[in-house]
Amino acid sequence: MKQDYNIENSQPVKQSPFLTPKFVGAAVITVLSYNYIADNLRARDPLADTDTPQDDEQFSVLDMGSNIGTDNSDQEKREITKADEQGHNLFKYVMCETKRREAMGRRGKELTSYLDGDSPAIGYGNRIKYLSQEWQRIVEEQNYRVTEDQARRMMYETFESLEKTIKSELPHLQRHEIWAVQSLAYNWGMGNLKRSVLWQHLKDNNKTQAAKGAWMQCHAGTRNHKTSRRFEWALWMGDFDTAKKYADDAYKALKNRGDFKHYKNN
Repeated sequence: MKQDYNIENSQPVKQSPFLTPKFVGAAVITVLSYNYIADNLRARDPLADTDTPQDDEQFSVLDMGSNIGTDNSDQEKREITKADEQGHNLFKYVMCETKRREAMGRRGKELTSYLDGDSPAIGYGNRIKYLSQEWQRIVEEQNYRVTEDQARRMMYETFESLEKTIKSELPHLQRHEIWAVQSLAYNWGMGNLKRSVLWQHLKDNNKTQAAKGAWMQCHAGTRNHKTSRRFEWALWMGDFDTAKKYADDAYKALKNRGDFKHYKNN
């Protein structure tokens, strides 16, 4: 290594290894890589930037992108594009309403473990025994506490898992119909849904009053759940304007809790 010299005493001055071109270059690459990964993680989170909406009373429409969901067919991508052109971000609507329903049910205690029926759960309605092994390890290591960011990521991963099941069981559904069923299955459980009267209506893609009656009776014992059923039915019927009204209300309720101001810090 080349050495510089101190003129006063002619002693060599050791150059810091942290100032070498190789080290500086590696540091720059590390920072850029971290920023790239962070940006891509945030891009998957449709609620990440809702603390600065275009309208103070309504959340802004985000680009849904092709990374939402799994294995989107050309038809599904066209449905997503169509929804975006109409000014509706349907995935974000579902996430807002789901989070509102589960958060209001927990009344602010969702970041620690609680009983969901007779089973320990954490976050937004996630029973711990059904979480991935990695999430179970994290929850245990953190003494059965999670951050807001972790609770939301659990919610998204559960939705992705439900999507695969619904696509397999009901391959004829369009994207907005899948999300409506996902919301209901997330709240009630896929097993309960498949054993219900509604399941045959879903298989037949019914939009009848009988189907609506069956949907509205699914896990709708509280006002909180009834609101979700009405939102889901609007989404199932392709009534995106009505679905957006429910999603706007969900956003306002979450904002009043102070949720969004915490998002960028988690």
